[in-house]
Amino acid sequence: SPTRSSFLSGRYPLHVNQVNRPLDNPGGGVHLGMYLMPAMLKMSKLATYHTHQIGKWHCGMSNEAYLPVNRGFDSSFGYLGGAE
Repeated sequence: SPTRSSFLSGRYPLHVNQVNRPLDNPGGGVHLGMYLMPAMLKMSKLATYHTHQIGKWHCGMSNEAYLPVNRGFDSSFGYLGGAE
């Protein structure tokens, strides 16, 4: 979802290049070169953050690198796609 991707990346939806594709098609999701908010929080030297994703993900799932636990979240509970 462009809104979710925009919120997590801090960029306008146009710049996130989020494309909703079927689960078995590669290429959808937030580009792996973009840091998402949880990864940026973990880089902070001022505080220790624990990040958890709950609910729908919709930010990429074509391979393991796109999953929430590989994008900065400590844990994930919910759906990777919609209508589940």
